[in-house]
Amino acid sequence: PRRRLGPNLILISLDTLRADRLGSYGYERRPTTPALDAFAARSFRFAEAISQAPWTKPSHRAMFSGSYPSFTKGEQQFLAFRLWQRRLRTVAIVGGGQLDKQFGFATGFETYQAELWLHHPESVLELLRERPDRQTFLFLHTYEIHDPYTDLRFAAPLPKGRVKLHFGHRDRGRIRKDTTQDEKDYVEALYDGDLAYTDEQLAKLFALFEQEGVLDTSIIVITSDHGEEFWEHGAWRHGQSLYDELLHVPLIVWLPPGLRRDYAPAFPAANGVKAVIEDQVGLIDLVPTLFELLHFEVPADVQGRSLLPLLRGERLPQRPLLGESLYMMKVQKKSLRGERFKLVVPQEPAHSQPDPQAPAETELYDLIRDAAESTNIAPDFPRLVGNLYAEQRRIAAGGSLVEDKQEPTEDGKLRKDLEALGYIDN
Repeated sequence: PRRRLGPNLILISLDTLRADRLGSYGYERRPTTPALDAFAARSFRFAEAISQAPWTKPSHRAMFSGSYPSFTKGEQQFLAFRLWQRRLRTVAIVGGGQLDKQFGFATGFETYQAELWLHHPESVLELLRERPDRQTFLFLHTYEIHDPYTDLRFAAPLPKGRVKLHFGHRDRGRIRKDTTQDEKDYVEALYDGDLAYTDEQLAKLFALFEQEGVLDTSIIVITSDHGEEFWEHGAWRHGQSLYDELLHVPLIVWLPPGLRRDYAPAFPAANGVKAVIEDQVGLIDLVPTLFELLHFEVPADVQGRSLLPLLRGERLPQRPLLGESLYMMKVQKKSLRGERFKLVVPQEPAHSQPDPQAPAETELYDLIRDAAESTNIAPDFPRLVGNLYAEQRRIAAGGSLVEDKQEPTEDGKLRKDLEALGYIDN
């Protein structure tokens, strides 16, 4: 008799998507994500999912390894390799650039290709149809929301100031000084338009999943590696800070009916309530959670923890999460985000011993009273800063300071892709 296959796993990473731009996360200014919102209403939605880095490469390393970026010692720890060892078919379609195979992300994938799958959702279905006899891990990644922003649906009626028509890192110099509110609003409207296009294409993908029965046989996870800053703290884009506009990302988890029954008390279909989990979770929690859902033993070397108790409606002990920004934009910082307070500290050089006293440039925010992180209260609470800094150093102890430099590459196409995304000569 044919062996009964476990569920497939589909992980979708929507690059550069900040959580507060989805309707299901409270966005009301424009109808950006009706399809994602409808999908979230049928799934588990994590209201406080936190990325471990504010740009693509280190964030995906954390997502794939289950550990903080500075603890990821080798690609063999990545999710695909671990699942391939357990005989899953491993397939990825990515946007290239920071996720190019040259950076180690292809390790463990039987197929790893750079294609614009979002424009042709039917191609995803064809991949799943190829081997119905094998349990599959499919990773989908797109830069569609990443700059340059090009969709005019919301921006067209607005005054655009010095912005030409579209907007990306190469246009930033034109409005870097004295950026007007009209210009900021126009750029945000372009971003929202790109998100709306992405959502429309995902709606087609979800419809295909429904028609083909994929929803009955697959765990589907939708998230992002980081958000985007729109001058809330004086800058635009990402990589330059550890504020929540960059670290707070969406996380939506769909379970097929066979698994869903195990979590009936918390699931909307069971009792008519939305399955929204308010506890703070990290992208480092994905690997242990997915391993438990797939009935594999959780690897002992991960720093994340399984979120299955939360899916059952239970509680987990509160736990602060590190955010790490190493090298990008020459910013070296680490953050410690708890349920209420967030500490942001400049990172010591690799050759120095960490000072037991928090640096003078340390920032502290009360996320309950000041969700926008607009008032640094570190000078008013030195004892709290000291305690949080000691906790941050304890969690970060043992991590390396490997810098994610954008080294010049012999690969002309990859260099061109990285330049287009603003990671070289920017």
